[in-house]
Amino acid sequence: HQLDFLVRRLYGTGTIGRVYEQGSLIDVTINLNISHMGFFEFRLCPKTSSEELVTQECLNQNLLTLADGTTQFNVEQNTVAVVFAIQVQLPAEITCENCVLQWYYRASSRIGDCGDGTTDYGCGDQETYVNCADIAIL
Repeated sequence: HQLDFLVRRLYGTGTIGRVYEQGSLIDVTINLNISHMGFFEFRLCPKTSSEELVTQECLNQNLLTLADGTTQFNVEQNTVAVVFAIQVQLPAEITCENCVLQWYYRASSRIGDCGDGTTDYGCGDQETYVNCADIAIL
């Protein structure tokens, strides 16, 4: 149920899973049972308190950069049981005791309308997966 992800519910416990240094390059590990090509992105919402609800609008304000300077990690092959090790750059200008780090995965395993009269894998509506973690940046 979508409300389970809100503050003080099943998943939104307010427990800080990890503390990071402001502006640091962090290691993120993604374990997929099966990949569907596509890409990953990471976002950050610096909450002002553990009681504050996190919105996608807040997360979208801080699309994080990867170590290679891009904002998307491309998943280029359809694979089973794969582990990705990715370095993500935290913003130098943000500190927070109650941040939410979001992982977003947009698959591209379906053929869809590309909007230009053609169809191809990754075009149109695709599966998306999202996960969040409560972190602190000091």
